[in-house]
Amino acid sequence: IYQDVDANLWIGSYADGLYRWQEEGGRFDQYRHLPGDRHTVADNQISALYRDRVGTFWVGTWYSGVSRVDLGSGGFARLARTADNPDSLSDNKVHAMAEDARGRLWFGTHAGLNRVDPDSGAVRVYRHDPRRPDSLSDDQVVALWPGRGDTLWVGGH
Repeated sequence: IYQDVDANLWIGSYADGLYRWQEEGGRFDQYRHLPGDRHTVADNQISALYRDRVGTFWVGTWYSGVSRVDLGSGGFARLARTADNPDSLSDNKVHAMAEDARGRLWFGTHAGLNRVDPDSGAVRVYRHDPRRPDSLSDDQVVALWPGRGDTLWVGGH
């Protein structure tokens, strides 16, 4: 569940997509994945919700990466793992999202921590390396919290 700065209440479900509570009408708007339509949410299993400082709403899914939406622009766009693209997400199971002080987005996935530059779309992946004590302790990143300055707290499985 996520409440944005406009007081919209967003609820991600396990199988029925994304819901937004409309206070004025006393109803929910539902956003579901529709096969073949790239402008719908990427998956109906929603695992994380986040709105960045410029107002873009990000939806982490269990199987299909991340969807982003500016509801005034007409739909969802997707950011997902692509096997032949090293600059894509490390995995499509997105558990957590955060933004750092520089405006970079961080996605915690089932296979590492992903830093995404929202302007260029470039992705950098951080993983556990048993030879490096300063690497992630676990590749399954399930929680993120921006600290002071450049600190990012990362919770593993």
